[in-house]
Amino acid sequence: MSFSVFIAIILLCDFLDGKQVKYALAGIPIGLFIHTDIASSVPIILVYLSIGIYSLVYKRISPKYFFYGLSILFLSVTPHVLSEFQTNFSQFHVLLKEISNPRGSFAHSQIPK
Repeated sequence: MSFSVFIAIILLCDFLDGKQVKYALAGIPIGLFIHTDIASSVPIILVYLSIGIYSLVYKRISPKYFFYGLSILFLSVTPHVLSEFQTNFSQFHVLLKEISNPRGSFAHSQIPK
């Protein structure tokens, strides 16, 4: 796990203590984490979004700070998406090949019988 995730967790805890601007600031380390570890970024983003949506529904955050956080997260993902467009989604194609390979990393078992 990256240091940026720990920073994001600390910022989200501060947000849950009532400091609304910390939610938007937590988008920065989460966005940086996306570039270092793609596989673990999905759960981190889901936690970030679920805390934000929960807080938005129960009026613990103003919509302004919620959308600031989403825009910061979106802006930090944009370079990765642009890179995928430029390389014709090469990383995505590698993932699809690996998933469809019966002996790949995502196979049921890699132990030969």
